[in-house]
Amino acid sequence: PKSMDWERRTSDENRSAACAGIAGGTLQGWLAYRAGEVVAWCNAGPRRLYPVLAGHAALAPDDGATGVIACFVVAPEARRQGIARALLQAACDGLRAQGLRRVIGRPLRHATTAAGNHTGPLALYLDNGFAIVHEDAASGEVVVERTLA
Repeated sequence: PKSMDWERRTSDENRSAACAGIAGGTLQGWLAYRAGEVVAWCNAGPRRLYPVLAGHAALAPDDGATGVIACFVVAPEARRQGIARALLQAACDGLRAQGLRRVIGRPLRHATTAAGNHTGPLALYLDNGFAIVHEDAASGEVVVERTLA
């Protein structure tokens, strides 16, 4: 399918779908561990892994050099400790190592819940070298971009 309805699934169903995507090479990302346990995940990869973005009006066609930061999941007890920031940097470093030259994110300007912030808070991106390249006032979606070279 072009996209999955993650919000209609249980966390166990989402975890299984993510594991299947990773095993099948259609999903990649970075994990954060504490004391041997996973406490966070950042879904990020080359834009070709996100066909749902092919028709996104604010984005130029995929040039093969762009990565996407798609989402973050941080365990509630691990939030507000810099883990998302570390994952964002690890993802940018990893995407650069894959030969990508830029990365985009799509945070929501006015997210009010953890689920609404699943794409990462806007401040996280802006504080880490991303710039706003487009904003949709109606949906609150902001497209941010950072050069990786």
